[in-house]
Amino acid sequence: MALRSISQPQTSCSAFAALLKPFFNIFLVSLLVLTIFRLSLLLAFGHWESLSGHASDLIRAFGLGIRFDAKLLSILYFPLIIPLWVFAFRGRNGAPLWLKGLYRWWGFAVLLLLIVVGIVDIFYFQFFKSHIDILAFNILYDSNGEVLHSLWSDFPVVWVGVGVVASIAGLVLLTRLLVRRSCPLCRRTSVLTRTLIMLVLTVLLGLLARGTLLDRPLGPSHTVVSQEPFINQLPMNAPLALQYAYKHYSASIATPTVENQLRNGGFSTLEEAVGTYLRHPVDAENPLLALIDTTGYNPLLDSLPPHVVVLQMESLGEYYMGFNRGNFNLLGALVDELPHLIHFPNFFSCMNNTPATLEGMLFGSPFHHLGVSTQYPKPLPYSAPWTYKRKNYETWYITGQRLGWRNLDLYLAAGKGFDHIEGDNALREFDPEAHVGEWGVHDASLFKRIWSVLQSSPSPQFIYGMSISHHTPYDAATLEPFADSLQIPDSVTRLYKTGPALARRSFLAFRYAANQLGLFLRKLRQSPLGQRTIVAITGDHTLRQILNVGDDPMANYAVPLLLYIPEQYMPKCKVDTTTFSSQNDIFPTLYHLSLSRANYLHVGCNLLDSIPSHRPPAAVYTNTFAMNRHAFAQWTTDYYATRDTVTGRLHHDAHPTPTELALGAWGRSYMAVMGCFIARELENASEVEGWLK
Repeated sequence: MALRSISQPQTSCSAFAALLKPFFNIFLVSLLVLTIFRLSLLLAFGHWESLSGHASDLIRAFGLGIRFDAKLLSILYFPLIIPLWVFAFRGRNGAPLWLKGLYRWWGFAVLLLLIVVGIVDIFYFQFFKSHIDILAFNILYDSNGEVLHSLWSDFPVVWVGVGVVASIAGLVLLTRLLVRRSCPLCRRTSVLTRTLIMLVLTVLLGLLARGTLLDRPLGPSHTVVSQEPFINQLPMNAPLALQYAYKHYSASIATPTVENQLRNGGFSTLEEAVGTYLRHPVDAENPLLALIDTTGYNPLLDSLPPHVVVLQMESLGEYYMGFNRGNFNLLGALVDELPHLIHFPNFFSCMNNTPATLEGMLFGSPFHHLGVSTQYPKPLPYSAPWTYKRKNYETWYITGQRLGWRNLDLYLAAGKGFDHIEGDNALREFDPEAHVGEWGVHDASLFKRIWSVLQSSPSPQFIYGMSISHHTPYDAATLEPFADSLQIPDSVTRLYKTGPALARRSFLAFRYAANQLGLFLRKLRQSPLGQRTIVAITGDHTLRQILNVGDDPMANYAVPLLLYIPEQYMPKCKVDTTTFSSQNDIFPTLYHLSLSRANYLHVGCNLLDSIPSHRPPAAVYTNTFAMNRHAFAQWTTDYYATRDTVTGRLHHDAHPTPTELALGAWGRSYMAVMGCFIARELENASEVEGWLK
């Protein structure tokens, strides 16, 4: 009887019909409103002479914009399907008036939100040339009312208010019309039919809310669709821009000050912190000035400055490199290049995520996400690109990554010293045969582009390249021709903490990236360019998703540093590759290799210095621990240990030795001093720039 009742037509089901059509009406009108705002943005701020050759990009931007709009509306209107589910099973002659009122006023509230935020976004764009972003939250710190005064004097606040009032009146009438009529096709349907309709609708809304069937939901990183920056602003809608801005704001650091950085590091004075870091007394009047170092005079570097390439390789861990043997060939062409490289195996990344490592290497930043904080537009004259730019280098940032990811496009362009910033769209244009994956353009095209820049540039070039291919979902594995012959030994499979298929894809993606790196280095070494190009290669962090490696810091945090140095630039002293060091030491080393009489920020030490005491005293993993061949100090948990120099094992000391405590103090001083320097620079950039000239 139950089955028969489900299949029988229900004539008294107009409650379902009375709610379904208003749902679609409100949804589609909201979609239209967002599209109108997008079109308004294009008409108001688009420069047609620069957009005329980008018709296909504009179509892509508007198509992607509809997906962003549908994502937003699916989330905002999802609660309205709950009554529809109820009336899919309950027969009722007409929907209750209060429920139709709920649909009407819910739609009214959402539409009003879209209009108000959209209007604010248009005026924000007029001033800042971007959607609402993290800078909008500076109004919260407007203690003297300057921002509010500027808004009142520079924008038609009264007319905007009149427009909002008119919109409210219009929306009252519009939403009344949108909920009046029911869906005629749904007035005579069975419970089964209505259930199927609701299943399809629910799944559809879920997919639209996610925005994509790929691993990562639709987000800001997907908005970069063109080489024309303005077009990349079009896909995002105002409410989502506000949401992402708030997310960045919530996660961003507070504005750093010298006082809070010293307090966080456990130091009472700046003199104490800088002296601990530099390991010698400093001037009490301006201790930060002691952080400015100068490279020695080298006539070769003045007459024949080398190109400098720094490669930040995605998840290139030292632990993975150690597996390479026999048919478990993880390095490909890179294995033949290792004899031509200086390899530092006891080397640690800045942090365990890509943007923080990038900031740590380029700027010496101990902060996790300066790029998505309210400080992102401020120039950093002490950055590595600026150090090279001051010595007449042309500077490049090249990646296969989407530049919209983590605010990279705006952050790196805002006074960080790069002349050129190229992402996935630039690589696609440069290499029409580029392989594109979840995160952007794969590494083969990155190395092609770097080679092209070097080959076509008679003047010295500084290139910072960031790879993406060894990243989940490891789709670069499909590009690896070695896939069928890769044999993973039992000693490795026993360490799996994920499925074997995912692990295999990770190994193949790792091999793809390493092989492409090796092919680039071979081509460079065998060409005349190889005689005047210095290359530094490191991983942005290790990969801890695939294998269970326990608590060993080397397995968890060590990444390789590989240096390719042409013979004429090679230091004459013996190189100690067993030194414990970290990514803050990369650029000081490169400065001494490539720049003559250059001022730079002492973010680390010269690994190739002829005087052992001038080399790094330890590796430092930002905000967590310091480690050398004899000791380990993790100040965040007060864990101190002696390191066995033969086995590498750590032996916890309940009562830390003076050596271990000194190691911890040095690590804390690095965090405090770099934080203080950045705080001073953000407060007074011209003062810091004067120190560096």
